[in-house]
Amino acid sequence: MITLPRQARDKRRENSQRDAFFAGILTLLGANSWFLPLADVGMPANGVCWTITTMSFFYWTFPWLLPRMQEMTAEARNRWIIWSYWIQLVSYFGLYLLYSTIPVLQFRGWDESGGSAFVLEKSPSMGYWVARAWPGTRIFVFAMGCLAALNRLEVRIEAPSSSSPPPPHSYPSK
Repeated sequence: MITLPRQARDKRRENSQRDAFFAGILTLLGANSWFLPLADVGMPANGVCWTITTMSFFYWTFPWLLPRMQEMTAEARNRWIIWSYWIQLVSYFGLYLLYSTIPVLQFRGWDESGGSAFVLEKSPSMGYWVARAWPGTRIFVFAMGCLAALNRLEVRIEAPSSSSPPPPHSYPSK
């Protein structure tokens, strides 16, 4: 069995504690996935919460996106839905292939001297998570949903059909 000298073990423990602290702060802020292309900051303590960190980005950008989407015509929104689909598809596979085939500079914690450690390496696992969880690629999926919802609301307001339920404000009071 190979053991590290005591000083190296202590330094490694200190570095992992610093990484855990940084990941914990990002988890509390709901921002772990925001840094994925730049750094392997680690997943939230509860791994499946990556969706919450990605959605928190959407909640911050939604007030900025919505007015621009509302100004679009239905045809323009439909075009953007199609464009968003292709952009997210290409970016997903593009980032995955990039990280899987080309060495990419990645942050890997802190080195022994207390500075940050960057490495140049291929990382299919990191490529998957950057493509899957990074808000920069997922924003297009979110935008497709917003645009489709606006189109649906517009159709419902312009020509309500007898098969669709009336808006909540028109229900008879009891």
